[in-house]
Order: sequence, then C-alpha cells, then structure tokens
Amino acid sequence: KKIDYILTIPIDSCKKNLYLRRCKKSQEAKPMETSASTPLPGSQIYFCTPTALIRREFLYPICLGPFFCDRPYHVERSSYDSFLLLYVRSGSGYLTYAGKHFHLNEDEFCCIDCYQPHTYGTDSSWEIQWIHFDGISAGSYYQWIIKQNGYVFQLPKSQTMQALRPLQHMLDIFAMHVPYNEIWLSKYITDLLSFLLEMPDYTLFTSSDNAVSERDNTVS
Repeated sequence: KKIDYILTIPIDSCKKNLYLRRCKKSQEAKPMETSASTPLPGSQIYFCTPTALIRREFLYPICLGPFFCDRPYHVERSSYDSFLLLYVRSGSGYLTYAGKHFHLNEDEFCCIDCYQPHTYGTDSSWEIQWIHFDGISAGSYYQWIIKQNGYVFQLPKSQTMQALRPLQHMLDIFAMHVPYNEIWLSKYITDLLSFLLEMPDYTLFTSSDNAVSERDNTVS
C-alpha cells in the first residue's frame, strides 16, 4: 500500500509550539510526559502513521529526522511508545537511561527502548540523525543490538556508512514529499538494524548464478 506522509515540520522559532504539540500527540494510545526544547532552523521532523497490516506484521517508522541543535537542547520523557536509534554526526551530547548516564560523542550511536524513562540532549551543540521505530520484531532487534553493542556504541567507519544508508534513503523519501510503498520503509529499517549487527549484505551478489557458482566452487 502506498502512503502519504502526514506531517513534515521544518523547525524554526515560530513553529516551536506546533513541534512540541505534535511530539506529544503523535501517539495517543498511551499517555506520556515530554519535555523538549526546539532544534535549530534547518532541522526536519517527519511523522508517519502505518497501516494496520504494517503495524501488526512489520517494522515501521514513527518519526525521524536530521536535527541541528545548540545549547540548550534537552528531551526528557517518561515514555514514548517506540524504540530510538540516534547517530551523532558531529558535536556531543548526553543520555540518561536505565539508571546510567552516558556521554554521546561524534560518530557514536545510541539505541534505547523509549517505553522506559529516558533523557538525552546536548549542553554544547550537535548534529544528529535519528529514528523512532516500532513493530513486531523491534524489541527483539533492540535486545540483540544492546547485547552485542550496548546502549551507546561506535562502529567501524565502513559499517557506520552501511548502516546509515537506509536511514538516509528514508529521509530522502520524506523530503521529496511523495507517496511511497510502506513495505520499503520496513525493509530499510530491517536493513539498518541488521547492519548494526554486522550481518552480511547478500545483495552484493550480482546474480543468483554467481552465488550458486561460488558455492559450487567451494564444495568442489
């Protein structure tokens, strides 16, 4: 099914109240407490509502964006029904989660369960890319990621670039304001989370014949 993205918000000072209201109302199934300051102009936030089938059977994005932030930027929530993956492109910040305080540095990821209380932000400045996602296997991926990498982690440069590519694809799709098949969004999230776990990309095979040929050569 093709979907239209319901809201794109360029962040600027005149849209601060709209941004905060939309963050609070984006999930109505479960009340949450949110305190957030506003990112700098040039930041974007994209919201998406999945169909019932996608919500039941697949991974799906809830909201995502690139943010440019300066001091102070602070998000504090008792819950936000989703999982968060955040990447620090530049600058630094902090995360308080699971009873611990973490520093977030350039080129680091954090992955958290936002059904639990969490706080993050920056005391100086940062540029981040992030996605709130959920779905049938979101919790399993999350557990696997934190077991392997922890809540805050850094990956080799090549793996980082590979993991960020699906996120950038989604950001580009939303930025173009065009309808898109939501199953591809699910695929991009699956790719993103799989690359964080350093799963091999079997699409690198040029054809199924090559794959079979290599397998046969190995056996022989």
